[in-house]
Amino acid sequence: MPSTRNLTQVLARRQEVATRYLRGEQQYVIARAVGVNQSQISHDLKALRDIWLASALRDFDALKSEQLAKIDQ
Repeated sequence: MPSTRNLTQVLARRQEVATRYLRGEQQYVIARAVGVNQSQISHDLKALRDIWLASALRDFDALKSEQLAKIDQ
């Protein structure tokens, strides 16, 4: 289990990776900027995509519930 400090560092790096990725930077450029190799960036992006997908599904489910509640009224 990673320590809290390591987890904090990983989360901070992933925030930076996400920002740069959404700006359109290439993985190797992001890797150099944050001080890791490109394969780590690829791993971070997969983790971020999983988080984004889960978040989108939750948002969709919430919206669906709201709309169904309106229909039931």
